[in-house]
Amino acid sequence: MVKPANFDSTKKYPVLFYVYGEPAAQTVLDSYGNGMNGLYAGNMGTDGYIYMSLDNRGSPAPKGRAWRKVIYRQIGRLNIRDQAMAATEILKWPFVDSSRIAVWAGAVAGRARST
Repeated sequence: MVKPANFDSTKKYPVLFYVYGEPAAQTVLDSYGNGMNGLYAGNMGTDGYIYMSLDNRGSPAPKGRAWRKVIYRQIGRLNIRDQAMAATEILKWPFVDSSRIAVWAGAVAGRARST
């Protein structure tokens, strides 16, 4: 999660979820550029947005075999449910403006950069 610059937990902020949700890639990584959206001309944190991503079960996160293999023959069911359940909880956070939520989905476009 990237929080807005000068984050104030008493204020409400719009949220952009980056969703991939399939087993081919992990979106939650501790690496430079991972929180950047190549389709947004600006800096989401500086512009007052919360930008976040969630890895559902089945993603190649280092969480073990059971985490990775549970979606066998369940793609499109469990992973979507995981994302929906997480979003439902996040929308309860007091600093999230639940009337201003956006979802951006793509094939890991936020991580790849061309020069």
